[in-house]
Amino acid sequence: AAPARSTSWSGAEVGRQELTLATYRRNLAQGRLTGSRCLKCGERYLPPRPICARCHATRMELSDFKGEGTVAGFASVSVPGPTMADRGHGSDNPYMTALIILSEGPGVTARIAAPNPASPDGGVRVGMPVTADFTSEGDGEEATVTLVFKPR
Repeated sequence: AAPARSTSWSGAEVGRQELTLATYRRNLAQGRLTGSRCLKCGERYLPPRPICARCHATRMELSDFKGEGTVAGFASVSVPGPTMADRGHGSDNPYMTALIILSEGPGVTARIAAPNPASPDGGVRVGMPVTADFTSEGDGEEATVTLVFKPR
């Protein structure tokens, strides 16, 4: 895992681009899992946010997460939304989604690469250690990078 990088700013700069989902997605495309940390209380968030939900401070720092965590819960999705249906998922080809608790503390919901797709639970289990993978999906202008966790 890459070393954590951070950039801090004051509350006067709360509107900066670094605090947007666009920045989060752009960093995903670069293989970086970026969130924020409150400089007052230390609470961490993913994706980044400009104001701390715990203490309401506006002095936040942008920092990378290692991308390591554990599965806290999961589900098999066999009735997907349009995007996942367009990618071939459905009742005959479900995908797994999970709540991952990152080693730095925050939880994130993301797809999980099932170690055993043929079994009903995909071989996923609560407490299973996972690591982030940045999967490119789509072609050309439609290409996106998706956060998918894989078993360690």
